[in-house]
Amino acid sequence: MAIELNFVAVVIVCLLISVIAYWKHVLSLSGVISAFFVGIALGVFGGIAWLLLLLIFLIASFGATKYKFEAKKRWGVQEGKKGERTWRNVVANGAVPVVLAILNYLGFAGISHEHYSLLYLTALATAAADTLASEIGVLSERVYLITTLKRVQRGTNGGVSLLGLTWAFIGSAFVALSGIAFLHYTDKVSLSIFSIALITLAGFIGCQIDSLLGATLENHGLLTKGTNNLCSIALSVMLIEVILWVT
Repeated sequence: MAIELNFVAVVIVCLLISVIAYWKHVLSLSGVISAFFVGIALGVFGGIAWLLLLLIFLIASFGATKYKFEAKKRWGVQEGKKGERTWRNVVANGAVPVVLAILNYLGFAGISHEHYSLLYLTALATAAADTLASEIGVLSERVYLITTLKRVQRGTNGGVSLLGLTWAFIGSAFVALSGIAFLHYTDKVSLSIFSIALITLAGFIGCQIDSLLGATLENHGLLTKGTNNLCSIALSVMLIEVILWVT
């Protein structure tokens, strides 16, 4: 009975998120449908805290996307027509979290829920860092290619700025700190200061990996924006797993 009630609660939350996301032009119709199923998977296999953290990520993404949107539109660097993201964005950012949720549910390799929660937060922190860096960093007049440090136009793949780097760190830290509250009060998982710092750092590094891949493989047509996001999130999760293994 408890499982059934939890599933119903997850479905209701996912429906609310989907309706609000479509209404506020956060996601396109295809994005909403994809996000609904991603949310269901996270809520069922990861827990309600994981789902609520996804909601926090969406709110932060919405705020960053809509910030000075008209200016972004004038420069031709906006996301979609009204800032909405499609199923490709959802899958790129949601694939790794969903895999982690399923592995968590199965108790794969005997790894604890707390450990999987750290990996999940890292994936989410990377996505948040990249989104905030892209959406707010694009407002900077001084943008440099991460591989050569030469000045490039705003919106260039692999372009970084001091403003973008700052918001990448803020976005990553925001997810890590949000994880303290949600995981503590819903899952009774307590994160150490070291874990929070590690998540923040891994998310920030993951964002820079995204920029490196953008400046190299994506600019040469070997990766799309979506596969770049997917790879950078996966690599940041692998990075924190290696660090946790050796420490």
